Amino acid sequence: MPRYALTLEYDGTPFVGWQRQAAGVSVQGAIEQAILKFSGESVIIRGAGRTDSGVHALCQVAHADLAKDWTPGRVRDALNFHLRPYPVAVLWCAQVPADFDARFSAVERSYVYRILARRPPPVLDKNRVWWLMGELDADAMRDAARVLVGH
Repeated sequence: MPRYALTLEYDGTPFVGWQRQAAGVSVQGAIEQAILKFSGESVIIRGAGRTDSGVHALCQVAHADLAKDWTPGRVRDALNFHLRPYPVAVLWCAQVPADFDARFSAVERSYVYRILARRPPPVLDKNRVWWLMGELDADAMRDAARVLVGH
């Protein structure tokens, strides 16, 4: 059974998070539905990690096992077709060895947190920044950030 690694990009705004849940649409659920539509297979995909409701991803890795031996480009394109109108895109797809696991094979995870400190609300970056109308204490933030280094 071929295993496919997927690199995903998504806007988490309309989703209840990565993980499939009883109420609401999840990123995992949307991708699994797209796989069902293009391949006729009901599968469970596994992600490198989970995001909360409203959290976006630039390069989230997941994997899926499919019965048929598809070309990676076909899997990518078919998923992107069936993922519409959800804000999810499969950027890259490759066949990987059976022992590849999106979660346990990951060698790095990185996160970007953006704060917008200004009186006017964000328009173009709405849902992509934490908006604060007041000023920030950069020295206090720098001191607090030192605690996070290496973790």
